[in-house]
Amino acid sequence: MSVVTGKEGEKFLIRRAAASDIEGIMRVMETAKKLAAFGWFISDDRDYVEEHIEKKGFIVTAQTEKGETAGFFMVDFPGETKRNLGSYLGLQGKELNQVVHMDSAAVLPKYRGNHLQELMMKEAEKILDDKKQYRYRMGTVHPENSYSLNNIKKRGYTILTTVEKYGGLPRHVMWKKIDF
Repeated sequence: MSVVTGKEGEKFLIRRAAASDIEGIMRVMETAKKLAAFGWFISDDRDYVEEHIEKKGFIVTAQTEKGETAGFFMVDFPGETKRNLGSYLGLQGKELNQVVHMDSAAVLPKYRGNHLQELMMKEAEKILDDKKQYRYRMGTVHPENSYSLNNIKKRGYTILTTVEKYGGLPRHVMWKKIDF
């Protein structure tokens, strides 16, 4: 957990989400879905979000001083499933359990420019560093989404390949290996 000061002096609390944050996360997700360029943001349903509060991953949020959810960053533990991006690295079987997906992120328009996506990703990586299980951090980003792509690259991720995902949409598959 950390407190950061935004560009206008506003403070944001960057922390792991709890069940009480689901409504705020869903509001941010719906806003991002409406405003993003076609194919840039793929939203999830409420069940997926609820599963990722504790069971199948976790979520980091950026909260304003007034308690508004300004943004979220979702982390997914794909396990040995077909959707595991580790297959692009040639990983198989139990090796896939070392892969974590840096799954999705969104920030409300009025809070953009405060580096919240990057700060939430940094907080998520701190949580993952404590687990010492996930050696391969992976995610996808639309090739034209330069804002998200640059944030991911700042955190040390590189483009592994570019493929069609999510019903034929172009995506860079990003990755970085962690040595413990």
